[in-house]
Amino acid sequence: MGGPDTIEIWLDPADASDPTATAPTLTVTSDEIPPEGLFSVGFEGTRTLAPVLSGSTYTSGGQFFLDHFRISDDADALDFVTGNIEQDPKLVIDTSSPTASTSLNFRGVYGTGTPVTAAPRTITLRNTGATKPITINSIGFQAATAIFNLSTEATLPVTLDPGQTTSFTVGGSSGTFGVAYSAVLAVNTSVAEQNMTFPVSATFFTAGTRLTQNPGFEMNTDGWLADNFTQNTAPTRVTPGAIGSSGMAYLKGMGVSGAPDNFSQTMINGAADWEMAFYFSPLDASVFPEYHSEGNSPDIADRTFQVVIQSNNSPPTPASGTEGSYTNANNGDAALINLAYLPAEDRGFCVFNGSSWESLGLPLITGSIDANKDGNLRSNNGDSVIFYLVRIKGTGFGTSAARYSISVSQPNSVATAATVSDLATWSSDAGTDHTPGSFTFPTGDGSRSAGLTTSYWIDEVSFFATEAADPDFSVVPSGEILSHNGVTTSGGITITNTGFTQDLVITGATFNQTVAASPQVFPLTIPPGTSRQLPVDVIPANFTNGNNATRLTATVKSELPTNPDRTAIITCVGTTDQNLAGNWNFQVDGGDPWTDWDTWAAWAEIESVTASKDVTGILDGTGKAAYLGNGSAIRSNFGGPVSDFVVEFPFALKATVTDFRMFNLLLHTGDGRNINIRYRNDVWQCYEDATGWNDVITGLPLAASTDGNNDGDLADAGDTTTIYKLRLTGRDWGTPEATYQFEIFDAADQPFAATPTDLAFFQGGMPTAGAVSMTFQAQMESCPGYWVDDVLARSLAPPSAPELKITGISGGPGTFILHWDSQGTAVTVERSTTLLPLSWEEISIGDQDGTHADTSAPTGRAFYRVKPATNP
Repeated sequence: MGGPDTIEIWLDPADASDPTATAPTLTVTSDEIPPEGLFSVGFEGTRTLAPVLSGSTYTSGGQFFLDHFRISDDADALDFVTGNIEQDPKLVIDTSSPTASTSLNFRGVYGTGTPVTAAPRTITLRNTGATKPITINSIGFQAATAIFNLSTEATLPVTLDPGQTTSFTVGGSSGTFGVAYSAVLAVNTSVAEQNMTFPVSATFFTAGTRLTQNPGFEMNTDGWLADNFTQNTAPTRVTPGAIGSSGMAYLKGMGVSGAPDNFSQTMINGAADWEMAFYFSPLDASVFPEYHSEGNSPDIADRTFQVVIQSNNSPPTPASGTEGSYTNANNGDAALINLAYLPAEDRGFCVFNGSSWESLGLPLITGSIDANKDGNLRSNNGDSVIFYLVRIKGTGFGTSAARYSISVSQPNSVATAATVSDLATWSSDAGTDHTPGSFTFPTGDGSRSAGLTTSYWIDEVSFFATEAADPDFSVVPSGEILSHNGVTTSGGITITNTGFTQDLVITGATFNQTVAASPQVFPLTIPPGTSRQLPVDVIPANFTNGNNATRLTATVKSELPTNPDRTAIITCVGTTDQNLAGNWNFQVDGGDPWTDWDTWAAWAEIESVTASKDVTGILDGTGKAAYLGNGSAIRSNFGGPVSDFVVEFPFALKATVTDFRMFNLLLHTGDGRNINIRYRNDVWQCYEDATGWNDVITGLPLAASTDGNNDGDLADAGDTTTIYKLRLTGRDWGTPEATYQFEIFDAADQPFAATPTDLAFFQGGMPTAGAVSMTFQAQMESCPGYWVDDVLARSLAPPSAPELKITGISGGPGTFILHWDSQGTAVTVERSTTLLPLSWEEISIGDQDGTHADTSAPTGRAFYRVKPATNP
């Protein structure tokens, strides 16, 4: 051909490796085929074509079909056809109908009841070949599946002439929720290259199915997405968690190293009705200036808490330099509901409307104070701790009826939850067009809703399909159940109705050990969104194995038709004047011995590092001891204040290093005074404000034990143990004559050294109150660590007679039942029919369980009396 020539290439959009794929791009040298598939280029002489197939849906080994290849010297006519490689027969998905399905990826299938069924999808296949028929021999799953089902329009095999179609329909159903199911469906034909495969997948959810994972951070922060890639540190799990749980997430905000944070989870879109619930604790607005670089109070858009629910379900992928920031590109443009607490001008809880914050009119709240700014919230460290429960409930999302409600309540409060309903304020994407796909807790909002945010804490974060059960409830211990001399002084179980509208009725509580009982009168009705304290009494007489602490299971029962019971592990401690320290022998684990914030029941860890450890006992026959590594401290609160007392325990030193503090004991009084004892450079010393450290025992070198592998215990081959004992006696504490003495013994209880009997060195001044607690500390002067075991503290005051009360009687002739409260003291039960002095018959001796059934009660008149077993 002479003159300029034109090449036309048309690319068929089908791909034999994936019939649902979109058309690729074919590049011929540096030219690209436009979306319609027609490529035309002019040339003179010879041109080499180098087609390159590309496109995200085409994998290695994919195919394309070159249907027309025409060359002409008439750029307008293109009438010289050199070839036509249109496949014949050719099987394609027919998309001529606007409702035609092209994919069998059902994604999230939401419903109610059991099972949940996916709406079936029908795919129509058409033979687009010019002249030849094709036979579909079979359509079926490559492997057996109990989840997905298939039906075909025609009986197979079926032959399709050019232009003819046939259809098949796939559905699915499951009563197992939150599990991703998949299968592969194969279409086998008489022409091998026309065979097709279709991936099939679905995840089913029914009402109440939790769409998120690790809500309570029991598995650290697994399942949570943080976009802190280079600049910052990710949110961390801290302990303890909200209202008694073992852990929660700490999101670092303004003024904290490693901030900001951006913490997310994703779900499968499709939930028209849903409910989100979580606990959170903000920093109190009063401490906002402490974190602000210029000491400013909150501005109009600054906040102490924020959560955003988004329409997309992509993990956060910030641009370089914006790690941890919540920007428009990083999910902000997909925001559906943007909720925050804005303390300035008493705006309180607000939602963002795309350009400004709208106050919801919910009650204003206070926040927590992290006194030492360590990221933990622990009341025993001086922190002020307060949590709130937030529930957001959406209905009709993806439709014009989309609305949501927000409810806020305070656990342990009897106040009814505050709720605002029928909200349709959208941050960016509208709920009328979208369903939730993710949520984010940010502390660095750089989106259109920008503002400064202080740190906050979150726990028990759940996102439910359709809605959470209503009513439903949670139970958590509200601290350890403590009793002293038989009278319960603190602790209980917090029951929270997590429902939105329905009252919860609690019908009872049981315990798997007899050391606990509840005096609550049932039924107990709890309104939605509120909490009640279930009181628990400790029965000290029922402790076993010589200890005065135990962990047991409490079961709280309700009227719910399904899953009516909830359980909680609680710790009960029963001290007396003769055993003032709870869990004195370290045998009972605390709430979280694994992460070392509460290793032992009744012992508080006053430390910023996890340096104390639960180890094998250092005495023969003791199961456990406490190891205090460098930086650690543990404290025991006595059951009550004492003026005259003894504290004694065995201990072992890890090392004896010059100028290092080898051992440190503090005893605290109710008015904030201490005695502070240390062992350093072979000298025992006591501290006083006016004179500093005072030598009280000198020239007393103590030998160190050997922890050969430095694992914290003295139980390995090669370890050596040298045990000493310390006995401290206090007299007249709370008076101007307060004194103390301590003695050192060897392992055989032989006296080793002693101080004078009238030491009066007090840190903070002479105590005006009795001793209330003791602390073992390894935090000063590079203390290398030490061990303590079996810590006994007892009052020297003569025991007072217990108060004995008859609390109930029941029964009659044949069986008569007496109930009493003797504060754990053993009693004798006697019976008489005449009241004459010598007529009393002992029918139960040394009885400590508070009840006795007289199974031989006489007919007619009888008299009973209950008295302490030691009384004549």
